[in-house]
Amino acid sequence: MRGNIKRAATVVGALTAAAAMLGQGVAQAAPISRTTGCARFTGDYTYWSDGTGWYGYSLNGTITRTCSGSAVHGIQVTGDWKGHDFYYDYEGHRLSKGESVNLIGFYEAYDVRNIRIVLD
Repeated sequence: MRGNIKRAATVVGALTAAAAMLGQGVAQAAPISRTTGCARFTGDYTYWSDGTGWYGYSLNGTITRTCSGSAVHGIQVTGDWKGHDFYYDYEGHRLSKGESVNLIGFYEAYDVRNIRIVLD
């Protein structure tokens, strides 16, 4: 029993430390990918908190068309935006089979939450 309590206290301590780091704006990064019928996005997504439930984020990556023909493919980022109705950002490019384009510049400092990332 004593061992279980000690392990639980260690886990709670680690979670509390992680939450405190987020509250101080420490970034959390992860690879991200999205796939549709004819396109693939791979990249890096980083987010951080201001400690009040609002977040900042950065998104960079590459879209590749995987089907024959050509079409416009893009990344759409939506969410709640502090002081506004909603957050929306989009970048799209016409691509032919096998073509890729790097997307950079998706960024918001601290004023979004409920972020959704969609490939179209």
